[in-house]
Amino acid sequence: ITRVGNASVDVTCGSTYVDAGATALDSCDGDLTASIVTVNPVNTNLIGMYTVTYDVSDTASNAATQVFRTVTVRSLVNASFEQDTWDAQDANGYRTTITDWTKSGGSSWGLNRRNGPLSGTCGPVPDGSQFLFVQGSGTTTITTGLCGLAEGGRYDLSFFVNMRQGDPGMYLEVKIGNKTIMPAVLQGYREGWHEIIVPFRYWSAEMGGTTLNFITHYPPGGDTTLLLDNVQLAPAREINFAAIYANLEAQCDEASYGNWSCLLYTSDAADEED
Repeated sequence: ITRVGNASVDVTCGSTYVDAGATALDSCDGDLTASIVTVNPVNTNLIGMYTVTYDVSDTASNAATQVFRTVTVRSLVNASFEQDTWDAQDANGYRTTITDWTKSGGSSWGLNRRNGPLSGTCGPVPDGSQFLFVQGSGTTTITTGLCGLAEGGRYDLSFFVNMRQGDPGMYLEVKIGNKTIMPAVLQGYREGWHEIIVPFRYWSAEMGGTTLNFITHYPPGGDTTLLLDNVQLAPAREINFAAIYANLEAQCDEASYGNWSCLLYTSDAADEED
């Protein structure tokens, strides 16, 4: 079996996915492409990672080695701010027409890149070559739309943040719809690029919408620039508690009990709540 096209494919939720398929050739039976059994579970209405498989057997019932393709359905269209040219300035003096993102509030915003005029000593860009910046006073909200969320689904929102300048830094809050999933946290100056992962569970009535909102403000008297890059949304990572519990005591070094503790617990209240 020969897969047609790439082994991994990314698509945006809500789009139409047409699989490229595969071909099959047997030394005795010849072309078996028409006999390939394809299992395609891709649902572009729900974000996640899907596996498309291809199987075939010859007339003697000899099965070929299975071939597969990984299809990732993503929620964000412009997650790393690479779809627009950073130095195509508009009337604001920066590139502020950004595909799939909007801004409300008084701060300046736009695209930049490493070694660009607003990047300073930001270090290597986490993904691609461009990032988004927010600079100035007042409260500002940076917004994009999400899709492909399942009712009651558990997700991890991840993104990279950096502070170009300004002491003590800038506060950053994150909301899905009207619900805060990360309270306002001070992002400190000179901490460099660092990844933040925010787990949450999606309930439409509780969230009140599917917009992703990054809300910034800084302490009175401050002046700073927040940098944002590589915003990703994915189904929450699964934890195999059975594997963790297995032989747990044997994994703890009894000789060092006096120096450290080995503790693992679950919350019955959390289980009941779910």
